Amino acid sequence: MWGTSFSGAVQSLVMVPLVLYQAEQILCGQIMVRLFRRWARDEWMTQPVVSDEETATEETSVLEREENEVTSSEIKSDIHSEEGKA
Repeated sequence: MWGTSFSGAVQSLVMVPLVLYQAEQILCGQIMVRLFRRWARDEWMTQPVVSDEETATEETSVLEREENEVTSSEIKSDIHSEEGKA
């Protein structure tokens, strides 16, 4: 593309800024990635992390509470029925 329509002098004048611009983009990109990673890490580290194990433990404790509530309500109903018989 460049070789057929432009002379060597024009190509060299155009290529130097393009190469420098590309190097500047790479350098700025690397710096920004490091800054964004640090920013994201700081944001995420302040929030509590819920692991699968914690979620499973919470679900199990909810199920156990529900079972205990059922058994305690059954006990109360049994007590009330025995009082009615006496």
